[in-house]
Amino acid sequence: MRSEIKAYVEELFLGSPKDAKVFELKEELLSNSYERYDDLVKAGISEEEAYRVVVANI
Repeated sequence: MRSEIKAYVEELFLGSPKDAKVFELKEELLSNSYERYDDLVKAGISEEEAYRVVVANI
């Protein structure tokens, strides 16, 4: 599911400027999303549901 999260975040930034500030924002969003996903899965939530929760909160 991590690859799906990455694809979702990449899609959000399509058409954005390719500068350092945007790159930093995208990387921070991706890192936070992975962390949230991992926390949810460790708490016993299925991978699919954890993905849905993460995407819904972006």
